[in-house]
Amino acid sequence: MHFTLTTIFAATAFLPLLASAHLHINMPGSYLGPDNMGPVNPSGANFPCTVDNFNNKAGGGPTITPGRSSKFQLMGTAVHSGGSCQISITYDSPPNKNSNWRVIKSFEGGCPVNHNGNLNEGLGVNHKLPPLVYTVPKGMPSGAATIAW
Repeated sequence: MHFTLTTIFAATAFLPLLASAHLHINMPGSYLGPDNMGPVNPSGANFPCTVDNFNNKAGGGPTITPGRSSKFQLMGTAVHSGGSCQISITYDSPPNKNSNWRVIKSFEGGCPVNHNGNLNEGLGVNHKLPPLVYTVPKGMPSGAATIAW
């Protein structure tokens, strides 16, 4: 499946309504922005990853080994009753609006967790959710990558 910039912007249009309860990536490392839990700027200035400076990182990104299992972890409380989600990968460093993203894992329901509604906001934005396990498909290149969900 291939997502265009227009599709991604359309999908994020509703996010300002949820400004106090987003999720962000904890593992395998993430790029840091002024508000890692905020929506993509309508101008696209902070696309992808809601980041405007890709030199600001927390931890390292994954090194991809096809056929090997790996973990992906989110933090926050906005689980929205555990819908469906996908993990995507690009080898661009840093990623940009022209990056080629490939879906490597789809979770149908229960993503990131199976819970009625959202978790208690009192848990905070640093509440670690259980890791999601994925396997990089064979045939993908090995090496450093950026993971998105």
